[in-house]
Amino acid sequence: QGFRGSWFDRPVLSEIRSLAVSANNGSYSTADLADIADQMSTLMDTLLSFCNATDSDGSYMFSGSQTDSEAVVVDSNGDYVYQGDDYQLEVSVADGVTVAATDTLGDIFFDSSSSTSGNFFNDMSDLISSLSTTDDASSVLASMEDIIDSTADNLNSAISSIGSRTNELDALNDAHSETLLYSQTLSSEIGDADYSTAAVPAETIMTNIEA
Repeated sequence: QGFRGSWFDRPVLSEIRSLAVSANNGSYSTADLADIADQMSTLMDTLLSFCNATDSDGSYMFSGSQTDSEAVVVDSNGDYVYQGDDYQLEVSVADGVTVAATDTLGDIFFDSSSSTSGNFFNDMSDLISSLSTTDDASSVLASMEDIIDSTADNLNSAISSIGSRTNELDALNDAHSETLLYSQTLSSEIGDADYSTAAVPAETIMTNIEA
């Protein structure tokens, strides 16, 4: 849960989009565009670390059911690939209640139904290369703004789903806490009872029954 808050604490995609808009205004020199490319590259490294986050057990959180594998890696051709799958592992949190314990990135950054390449990381890598080597990347920047927006929409939907599950777990935790408190209070009252006094009514009842 702490890591998942990172998507909120550091809106990397918003920062990348702001840089893309700035780079597309036509007033920057080649050196300026190269500097923007460096900033984007740093942000992409941050995004990649988010994608390959692990939980307290060392399992990858965003690889679907492939929790032993990093979600996103660079292959031998220099392309970014998603190593996870589209399945979410579920855990039982109460009688008859299960919640997803892992998430997937396939539909967020690797959308095969997209009209573009469907690989956000590769698209960004191409953009960074263009900004680093040319003083006019306007054609690439124009399309990337739409790609960034679409990816951000996908990510926000995933974050909303995570938030809903978190709220459900919080509600269950509150209910469990109340039950535990009641149990502890009842146990304390039983432990503090004066059994010598309590035994008198019981003996009286038994005497009346025998009579």
